[in-house]
Amino acid sequence: MTTEHRFSEAFFYSFTKRTLSIAVPMALLAVGSGWFISKGGNDATSLIVLGILLALMAFFMARALQRNKRSLRSFCLQLENDRLVRLQEGYPRFEISFAEITKLTDWPGRGLHVQAASHHHSIFLPTSLERFDELRGRLAEQHVIEIAAPTAWGLPKLIGIMLGPLIALVVALRANSPLVVWIAGSLAITSLIGCAVYLARNPHVDRRTKRGLWWLIPVFLSIALKMWFVLGRG
Repeated sequence: MTTEHRFSEAFFYSFTKRTLSIAVPMALLAVGSGWFISKGGNDATSLIVLGILLALMAFFMARALQRNKRSLRSFCLQLENDRLVRLQEGYPRFEISFAEITKLTDWPGRGLHVQAASHHHSIFLPTSLERFDELRGRLAEQHVIEIAAPTAWGLPKLIGIMLGPLIALVVALRANSPLVVWIAGSLAITSLIGCAVYLARNPHVDRRTKRGLWWLIPVFLSIALKMWFVLGRG
């Protein structure tokens, strides 16, 4: 018997609220950092540029939010007799057979993580899916479910991972000491390359996001030019 599971309507309200609570502060920090790097002052021209950047940020954030909600509404998890299949707009078809499952981890209040032998061949099933208990019950018939240890550091850890490359980037572009520039620049480049490789290889990242990784090229060039400049000056 094949059953289909989609996100409930209540999920989309919480998704919007949660996304904005993280994206708005991070976007403001990114815009403020860019303004600080390029200007570092507070004259009228700089304030006008900052206002334009904030308006553009709000526009593109609203578009991205609507696009992501549209993609999530197309999400469909099919539980078949011998496998899980995920269908979603903008994503490749993903499936994992019951025979491939090596571990089922229940994160209380969050969802169920289905893991295969390959690190990238896994999927997380949130509790916001319709008839989640039915889905969990059928998977429990195939494999023992382990209960994950509770942790309070999930969100702070995520924010730290996102802030780390940004802080290193700001330090590299603003510092004058060759040693500081090279250390911060190397950290920024390494973390950004690692992030790009992870996103490019992850089957749960949509094609549009992967195509958009080109924006990292000017960031790499900016850091490399600054490192080359301070090396020549030193």
